[in-house]
Amino acid sequence: MDQSASIGVRDAAARSTRALDLVKMRVLLVTCVLLGSQAVAADFRGTEFGSPCAAIADRESALGSKPAQWSRSGPDFHAFAGSIFDRPVYILYVCRNGALAVGDYQFLKQKYDDALGDFLAAYDHFSAIYGSATLARSPGKKGPAAEVFPSLGVPEEFTTTWITTELIVHVDLLVDGDSSGRNWRATVVISRPSK
Repeated sequence: MDQSASIGVRDAAARSTRALDLVKMRVLLVTCVLLGSQAVAADFRGTEFGSPCAAIADRESALGSKPAQWSRSGPDFHAFAGSIFDRPVYILYVCRNGALAVGDYQFLKQKYDDALGDFLAAYDHFSAIYGSATLARSPGKKGPAAEVFPSLGVPEEFTTTWITTELIVHVDLLVDGDSSGRNWRATVVISRPSK
């Protein structure tokens, strides 16, 4: 074999090894992101559960949220208007003794089909992180019919819950008043399990 052919074979082998290294690196990166998502999800918008609530207003301001009025108020309750999943929401923090206990997203009240879109955006997000919900049902029904997922044009309340070792996540589709009006809302409530 002449020297130029030998160099070509060596270069091809080196390129082949580099491609394998890139594939391995991509697999490692995706694996780290997937495994790390559970650990990252043990907070609410960057505030760890159980940590001091003192910096919440600054963090929400940095995320583009604005302070909001809500029916509850007090030193252990913080409300903001912002967005999640590219949708407008009220972001609520409930603190106990100055430490974060519950995080809550209250989507805007709207007609059923629009609120269902908010519910599905939240449901898809948490399903991607935690897999199948631990509980999924319509509270107004019994038996197998209670587990039929909500659909467009068929207004009914629905609740889903994921229970992990670090968090409990509730994603609900709720009505407040007449079910034919703009009284539907998706909500997300995140907390730590009781110890």
